[in-house]
Amino acid sequence: MELESRLSSLQSELDSTTPTSLTRRNVDPSSWLPRAPAKHVLTSHRNSINSVAFHPIFSVLASGSDDTTIKIWDWELGELERTVKGHTKAVLDLDFGGPKAGVLLVSCSSDLTIKLWDPNNEYKNIRTLTGHDHSVSAVRFIPSAAGEYLVSASRDKTLRIWEVATGYCVKTISGHSDWIRDVEPSHDGRWLLSAGGDQVRCATTMNILQDETC
Repeated sequence: MELESRLSSLQSELDSTTPTSLTRRNVDPSSWLPRAPAKHVLTSHRNSINSVAFHPIFSVLASGSDDTTIKIWDWELGELERTVKGHTKAVLDLDFGGPKAGVLLVSCSSDLTIKLWDPNNEYKNIRTLTGHDHSVSAVRFIPSAAGEYLVSASRDKTLRIWEVATGYCVKTISGHSDWIRDVEPSHDGRWLLSAGGDQVRCATTMNILQDETC
């Protein structure tokens, strides 16, 4: 009985902290969904903003723009912390992730490069990944790979898997006949979902070690 009571208590705590449980209990979504006015309006970029990403731990977000810069913001205060420069053309996508030892920021650009930045060292560019033959549209850390790998999508019609520690491309995946505009790994890392200008959505199984390398 004591165990059942404890389980019931834990379930009650879980139900009281998740939005899905609120829906189950018929709580009005307006009580927890975001609504106007915005808490902050962040302005500093000089051209269109293509991507934003939240830091997984701190109250920090990054934004990437056609003005070739990445800007780092404190989203609680609504203040610009720094401007990160390194790309020579539009920054198209961003993602936070990486090894357990330290979160990294990754960016990709129309300049054909992917860059890794270290938030713990004033966002210093620690590695530049090259290999795509056209604009790199999207980039994501692969969650289940403990931050050891990331995936990129490009206008050159390929996906590439990269080793974070070395910057080496360990796999090139082909299949689309037009510009691949986005890619998203599944939470367990078993699948990659890509979307392209060929109006096709591809689901690709992930097996980095067995497939042919670049």
